[in-house]
Amino acid sequence: AMLRFLRQRVAGVPPPPSQSPPRHAVAAPPSKNVKRELKPLLCDMCKRACAARPTDVDAFFVAYLERRPAFIQRSSRDASRRDLLSEWWAPPDRWRLVWADEFDYEGAPDSTKWEYQTTCNAWVHDDEHLELQHYTERNAVVEDGCLKITARLEEEEGCAYTSSRLRTQYKGDWLYGRIEVCAKLPQHFRGLWPAIWLLPTDDAYGHWPSSGEVDIMEHVGWKEKGTVHAGVHTRTSNHRDKTHRTSSTVVDDAHDAFHVYALVWRPDRMDVFVDGDLVHTVLRSEEGDWPFDKRFYLLLNVAVGGKWAGKHGIDEKAFPATLEVAYVRVYRKHGI
Repeated sequence: AMLRFLRQRVAGVPPPPSQSPPRHAVAAPPSKNVKRELKPLLCDMCKRACAARPTDVDAFFVAYLERRPAFIQRSSRDASRRDLLSEWWAPPDRWRLVWADEFDYEGAPDSTKWEYQTTCNAWVHDDEHLELQHYTERNAVVEDGCLKITARLEEEEGCAYTSSRLRTQYKGDWLYGRIEVCAKLPQHFRGLWPAIWLLPTDDAYGHWPSSGEVDIMEHVGWKEKGTVHAGVHTRTSNHRDKTHRTSSTVVDDAHDAFHVYALVWRPDRMDVFVDGDLVHTVLRSEEGDWPFDKRFYLLLNVAVGGKWAGKHGIDEKAFPATLEVAYVRVYRKHGI
């Protein structure tokens, strides 16, 4: 019954007004076969179901997932990981929404929540970065219910490519909580570098990397298709000193479907997830430095080239290349 309900929703067929979502669909955990079929349906429905408004019938699907963490735990193999996933996919009464953009409007990104960061054009091309794009205020737009950040093959200010880089600094700054970004990556080509990441609002411990950086999702186009990376940078753990520790996973359809990239940030640890599957953990007790007790802000961008992403050149068939974001949501756990 639940699969029939979901197939109808994927096809855009709403249930009759008098018909409620099938209650018995949440009466028991889904079987292995049901979970296998639900996985692609979740990808197809992510933009509608995961981004559903509380008044939308699709919110039933979100409620189902919240009540059934066993579905989210489909690839869990140990008890500690299951505990983490249960904590991440906690019921709403344990988390409160403190900031969000559902991109349910058209035009430029909401200026009360986002800033185009073009000042970085002054340094992203230097020898430390070697990025090839010029960031503009026209390469990011909200349309069709998504934020779309597009890198293009076009000359501007001495650069062969243009793109956009958005940040929430002074409009969305947080200390601890759960940050979720539902996104679909650009198509897989050499030279592209889409990223979902955090930087410190105030640089309380000094310039990068002393005040920290959190990478929720990075993809570089010369790696295996669908490979996403997560990690943090600190004074004692960063790529410049070759002490950087990261984790990666392969999301087979990352370039064709929406997935939820999330950070759960607590005073003593950080955990990064993709669709509820744990990808990377950083423990305060194991770090030589911990700048993550100050507020951070979110950045979304598509870079071209760079020391990492550009090391094998640029495939010009990549353009235009668009990172699509269905929503950004930030939650705070009650009591923190």
